[in-house]
Amino acid sequence: GLGDVYKRQGHLYVDGEGVPKNLTLAYMWYQIGATAGFKDSEENRDRIARMMDQDSILLAKKKAKICIESLYETCK
Repeated sequence: GLGDVYKRQGHLYVDGEGVPKNLTLAYMWYQIGATAGFKDSEENRDRIARMMDQDSILLAKKKAKICIESLYETCK
């Protein structure tokens, strides 16, 4: 389902699978999933937040908001 898509996207950026490792973008995808009510995304978001500084978390939240508001056209 949709929750798996958000989780998979986040995992790609955490692990650097086919894309450069990027915790900010991983957090963004997990945040989008958490906002949609997916518990796994919320747990993954909170897990990687412990590896990030506050500025990176704020940037990831901003990116998630832009992504959602653009109807997923601007998600980078």
